[in-house]
Amino acid sequence: ILYDGECSICQVEISLLKRLPSRQYVDYVDITKADYKPELYHGVTYEQAMKEMHVISNDKVYVKADAIRKMYEVVGLKWLADFSRRPTIAPYCDKLYIKFAKYRLE
Repeated sequence: ILYDGECSICQVEISLLKRLPSRQYVDYVDITKADYKPELYHGVTYEQAMKEMHVISNDKVYVKADAIRKMYEVVGLKWLADFSRRPTIAPYCDKLYIKFAKYRLE
């Protein structure tokens, strides 16, 4: 999970997710650290990661709302990821993600 360690909302969410008993290994990568190396994360640059959420799982890169869904899935909140994929819910989640991403950078 690539995240912005300087974003207070992101910090809170990642802190909460780290407390969950995940069934698989989850690597939380703060892209604002000087030692962040894009080549270790499928070439996702700092700029790309700042613009959109990225989650890498099983050699696949998920972005935007799909990244949020995958993040919830890998930390054991599959029910929440599945709920946000429902056809009647997904468009709203996608729009909400876009608004949050824009607001976060302002």
